[in-house]
Amino acid sequence: MSGIPFEWNRITIYPKIDLVDKQTTFGLVWHPAQAEEILQALYGEWQVKDVNFDTIICAKNLKGFSLLTQCFAYSRICVLWQQNRWVKLKPLIEQIRRFHPSDALLDKLEKQLHMELQNEQK
Repeated sequence: MSGIPFEWNRITIYPKIDLVDKQTTFGLVWHPAQAEEILQALYGEWQVKDVNFDTIICAKNLKGFSLLTQCFAYSRICVLWQQNRWVKLKPLIEQIRRFHPSDALLDKLEKQLHMELQNEQK
């Protein structure tokens, strides 16, 4: 984002992307030559379906956990919490925990989330 310090931006790292042209029913389009490598960088185990994976916050190719990414994460947590979407919340909180292991707010969120998940299973 322009006008803010570079390190505040959400930064992702991809392997070199080479494009090749590919004929489709819609005509000639550019296509990544090594699509699987790009998917691996972004998702990790991309062949395993994970409906709770949040690309913006949990991308495997994030370089750090910038201020912008933190804003996205906490905003999504608030929305999902209001919607009682506990299963989708769990990986977001786990991802933040990876970058902020001693965050007191996360301690409280994880404790409450654990209780909510237990109540949902009853």
